[in-house]
Amino acid sequence: MSFTVLLLAPLALNAAGRAEFTKISRKDIFLAVVSGAFLALHFTVWISSLNYTSVASSTVLVTLQPLFVVTGGLFFFKEKISRKSFAGIALALTGSVLIGINDFRIGGVALFGDLLAFSGAFFVAVYFLIGRSLRSRLSLFPYVFLV
Repeated sequence: MSFTVLLLAPLALNAAGRAEFTKISRKDIFLAVVSGAFLALHFTVWISSLNYTSVASSTVLVTLQPLFVVTGGLFFFKEKISRKSFAGIALALTGSVLIGINDFRIGGVALFGDLLAFSGAFFVAVYFLIGRSLRSRLSLFPYVFLV
């Protein structure tokens, strides 16, 4: 991430970028930092999950993040959830339960890894939800640079 910041700095801090940074509220800066913290948590728990469970289980569970994004969109942005979305959520949860049950038979260590991967899905969903709100007010480079 340090290299990314160095690569983005000229784009985010050029004359236009500096002018935009002066318009960013303290609240938006705080939200961008919180968003970045949730992204860091996502990578921390997801990568850690690979020490305890299979790559397949970890990947399936961490990619359940749309479940949290849809739910967050419902509660925080008052978005409607279609029947297709509900069906997709039910199917995804069924699959994750089947994976969890299988790993529970293997042992508690694999189940712990599954919980880490699932929490990674939650953390990245929070990152997406905050980002959705911020991107409506910030252009790309200042947003990415702050996060």
